[in-house]
Amino acid sequence: DKAAKSKIQKLKKMGDTEYLIKYVDLSGFKDKMINKEYFKKFVDGIKTLGSVEVLDLKNNNLNDSYSNEIADLFLVESLKRINLRNNELTKVTGKKIY
Repeated sequence: DKAAKSKIQKLKKMGDTEYLIKYVDLSGFKDKMINKEYFKKFVDGIKTLGSVEVLDLKNNNLNDSYSNEIADLFLVESLKRINLRNNELTKVTGKKIY
């Protein structure tokens, strides 16, 4: 984790962002229930990377127990679009986002 973060920071300082990840598609893991601990690490990675513009998380059985992590994603400045369709999210998560 530290080595990856260091490398990302080095690339950012060099202004070499064209090689960083802009689109992440993790849709369709519905049958493999995403572990909350790993999802939190994933969100931390997206925040650290700071280059992802589009994140597709549709059809993953995400529910309101993930609401804090999902709300954190909406604070990532580089993210322009997050697809959360076909998950089990309710107004509880919606209130945390807005």
